[in-house]
Amino acid sequence: MRAIKNYYKINGYASSRRRNRGGSPLLITLVVLSILALIATTLTFTSRLEVIASANFAEGIQARMAAVTGIQASVPMLPLSEPYTSFAQRWALQSGGIMREDASNPSLVDIIIEDESAKLNINAADEAFLKSAIASILRANKLDPKPAAAIARDIVAYRLGADGKPGAAGKDDDSDKKDRSIPSEYVDEADEYIPDPSRAPNGDDQPFLSVPEILSLPSMTKEIYDVLRPYLTIYSSCDPIYSLNGKAIEKINPNTASAEDIFQALLRAFPSHDRTLLKQLAVNIVDARDEDSVPTQLEGDSPDAPILGIEKTPYINEVWPDSVTDEKDGDDGQYVELFNPYNESISVEGWEVSAGGSTVLLTGIITPKGYIVITDDSNNANDSTPEDEKGYGSLYDIFGVVQGGAARRIIEKRNFDIPNGSGIVRLKNQSKQLIDYFAYSGGVYSGTKKSFQRDDPRVRLAFYQSCTPLNQNIGYQNSPNKTTGAIAPFEVRDKLFESPVDIMDVFAGFSKQTTAANRAVNTDDGRTWAVSEIQTNSPYILDIRLVDIFTLQDKKEKTPDYIYGRVNINTAPQEILAALPGLEELFIERVEQYRQKSVAATMRGEQNAMRAPFENPSDIMRLALKLPAREAGFINTERDTVLERYKKILPYITVQSRSFTIYSQNKFVYPKKSNETPQEPRNAARAIVRSIIQLTPEGLPQIIDWRFISQ
Repeated sequence: MRAIKNYYKINGYASSRRRNRGGSPLLITLVVLSILALIATTLTFTSRLEVIASANFAEGIQARMAAVTGIQASVPMLPLSEPYTSFAQRWALQSGGIMREDASNPSLVDIIIEDESAKLNINAADEAFLKSAIASILRANKLDPKPAAAIARDIVAYRLGADGKPGAAGKDDDSDKKDRSIPSEYVDEADEYIPDPSRAPNGDDQPFLSVPEILSLPSMTKEIYDVLRPYLTIYSSCDPIYSLNGKAIEKINPNTASAEDIFQALLRAFPSHDRTLLKQLAVNIVDARDEDSVPTQLEGDSPDAPILGIEKTPYINEVWPDSVTDEKDGDDGQYVELFNPYNESISVEGWEVSAGGSTVLLTGIITPKGYIVITDDSNNANDSTPEDEKGYGSLYDIFGVVQGGAARRIIEKRNFDIPNGSGIVRLKNQSKQLIDYFAYSGGVYSGTKKSFQRDDPRVRLAFYQSCTPLNQNIGYQNSPNKTTGAIAPFEVRDKLFESPVDIMDVFAGFSKQTTAANRAVNTDDGRTWAVSEIQTNSPYILDIRLVDIFTLQDKKEKTPDYIYGRVNINTAPQEILAALPGLEELFIERVEQYRQKSVAATMRGEQNAMRAPFENPSDIMRLALKLPAREAGFINTERDTVLERYKKILPYITVQSRSFTIYSQNKFVYPKKSNETPQEPRNAARAIVRSIIQLTPEGLPQIIDWRFISQ
């Protein structure tokens, strides 16, 4: 019995274990299936994440590529060859978006283009302009402008490095001494500092490589920096060109260009003006800059009538070729008069006056405003057969004039014979170089004592007037050919030009009359006592546009001829314009109105819309003269006042830019499927590229900085 119980116990237990073993595979199966399901779910989720990540990565790549494409697409918008840069051009008027045409990768590209010349260049602006501009910006943004002086000082000190000098202290870094003919100081010149951060600096100079570097300046605060940042740049440049009928024309340097090159430049800019005027001004410009006393020459109408420049020399002022005395009596009393119009004595030692076949050597000096008369008979003292008829014979007998000290000298040479009818009188220096000449015709005595004389001794425009030996000519400063504006004083610079505006003060008188004749002179024969005017419609007078032709920057052989740091008056904000010296607030408002009018006309598609508000720098002065003096900020609109204002402003302004910053932002757009409306851009894939482009003088874009600034 016990055995049976034990049997059942054993077998019952075993049966129970078998029953338990029968459920384990199911449990294991369930566990395995759960694990497999989890793995499958995980793999599915991971795959999904990888798909999404891959899609996002692909969209990001597409966005970056599209952003880059946006830079490429925006370059043609830039004013590649135009001589001016303004908001009336495509780069500024474009709507802000460009749709790519690639259907497999459609992306909306938002473009922002900024003119760097509309900003304040902390690498190029001088301390005075930095101070003025920073103060103007701070004031406009309701901050105290007092820190501006310290900030400007710190910026300049940072740029010049430890030695505080442009380039290496005590060194001629640009090696320009050998290229100049006039002695000067060539060490530590301002132009030895290189403001272009993409070029190697001279010495220990350190131009800013980025705008945020100014945060390291002792005087800079974060608050001030945040206000200044949108107005600042380290890149801004323009070309030394001017606009002529919408085309870019290279400027020339009046301190180095030849007279022929200057004439060709003037002829190109003023094709409707008289060529003799342009030639005369060209030689006058050369003589105004050099220190010698020999007039520069250009070819005239004949070899005997060259175009001579203006130097500080005496002039042939009057010629009386045929005296009242008969030829059989020696034609006594004929004379040539020299005049020194300047305020200092001029030596004529060893000089000579020639007429016909006779020559007279000169000695001594001609005093300020003094005369020398050369005659064949001064007072009959050396005449072996003197005439005794009253009013007949010697210079004294005819005119009653006698020598009056050093200021009224008479030189007598008995064989001095001036051809009666026509001839040329020449004045040469001790080196036989031509100083002046006086051609005439129709000089035969006809019953009245009249001579050929100049009202302006610098101009070979002669009038037939009553004789005035040793006295002021009849028409002196009273000629009908004199300009209605300022009378050109007797001044010769004899030094390099310090500003293109100085060209306006170069003597601009000229004569189309190569040979004086005994007739009335009309207004088409030339101009005397002339300087260029601010505004005029005369083909015989030049105006303020003359300044646009010239630059004082020498042409470089190995690097582009960029001019750095000038402010574009077509695009600069009012805060920057307010820093320009001499521009009043009311005039700046008028400038802004004028610019807006130009843009509005362009957007309306008006046929006569301006290509730019200001096509040349001189246009801003021409605008000022159209306004009432109060609105233009002038005390008056007299010539000297306007030119003085322009001379202060010109070094800081331009109408053109070669440097631009382009921002290209791209947003991915899903491809459009059939029967679907276009989807809005989503924010998942976005890239922003900032590229700084500098246009070469040939109009080719050159990338000088490139980076992705957001994604």
